[in-house]
Amino acid sequence: MTTLRIEERRPRPRILDGTSLVTVLLCFSLLVPSRYVYPPRGGVGRPDVLIGLVLLGLWLVTFLVPRMTYRQRNPLRYLAVIWLIAVAGSLVAAYTRGLSPLELSGTQRSTIGILSNIGLILVVSEGVRSRERLVFLLKRLTFLGGAVALVGSLQFFVGVDPTRYMVPPGLGLNRDLYGISVRSIFNRVAGTSIHAM
Repeated sequence: MTTLRIEERRPRPRILDGTSLVTVLLCFSLLVPSRYVYPPRGGVGRPDVLIGLVLLGLWLVTFLVPRMTYRQRNPLRYLAVIWLIAVAGSLVAAYTRGLSPLELSGTQRSTIGILSNIGLILVVSEGVRSRERLVFLLKRLTFLGGAVALVGSLQFFVGVDPTRYMVPPGLGLNRDLYGISVRSIFNRVAGTSIHAM
C-alpha cells in the first residue's frame, strides 16, 4: 500500500511588500541631498515625492481590485480621506478667489506633496503586514537616520562635505547645495537636508 506524503508548503516571501517599497522611499528621502530633483518637474521633482505618488497609485490599484490584497478596517484610510476633503475644500476656495502665478505654483507644489504623504501613510498602514515587518522597517529607518547623522558629523567635525559627491544620475540641482557655512565658531551643516535648521 502506498502512502501519500503531503509536504507542508511555506508561503513564499513577497519580494515587494509595503516594507520594501517604503524603504526605497526612505532611502531617496534621507540619503539623496534634498536639493536634487528630476529637472523637468522642478520643485516637485524630488525623488521621494515622486516615489510617494507611485505608492499612492499602487495603493489605489490594490484598493480598486479587492482580490489583490486582504482588506480590513483601517482608521488611517478614513483620516486620509478627511485630509483629502480638507485639501480639496481649500483648493476650491483658493481657485474661486483667483490666484497669482506665484500662489498657484505654491498651491500645486503643496498639493502634490500632500498626495505623496498620503501615499506613504496608506502603504505603511495597509502594506506592512506584521509586527515583525514593522520592526524591520523601523530598524531600516534607524540605520538611514544614522547615515544622515554620519554625513552631518563629517561636515561639522571634519569640514568635509560628502553631499558634493552624492550626485544621483538623472537628477539636477534645483538650488545650490547648502554645504557648510560658519556661524560664530561652529560649522553650520545641513547633512542631506535642504537647510541647516
